Amino acid sequence: IRSKRGKDKFVILGFIYTLNKSNKELNHWVCENRGHCKARISTTIDMKPRDSNEILDSHTHGPDISRIEMLKGYNLLKECASSNSDESTRAIFASGVETMSDTSITKLPKTE
Repeated sequence: IRSKRGKDKFVILGFIYTLNKSNKELNHWVCENRGHCKARISTTIDMKPRDSNEILDSHTHGPDISRIEMLKGYNLLKECASSNSDESTRAIFASGVETMSDTSITKLPKTE
């Protein structure tokens, strides 16, 4: 999954992490809700958790499956929009959200 700005996100057990730092061997991820949650995890460069018990600190919130689904749908919409320049925005949006739940659709970014 990628963020709105194209940065990688890591998803495990229904929680979303953003890359904090990396070196030649490991990626260090922090919970997406970093202002409120101190959970973090380290993965190898090929995105495998080093250890199943590697999640450090407990999450202060539950997993958000609908947000994960929304991010996947959002990424798909962006990909379709960039590759189908002759298709209307309405058609791209309709095809992108047809598999998303209503809850996930309501979490899509709002545009004015």
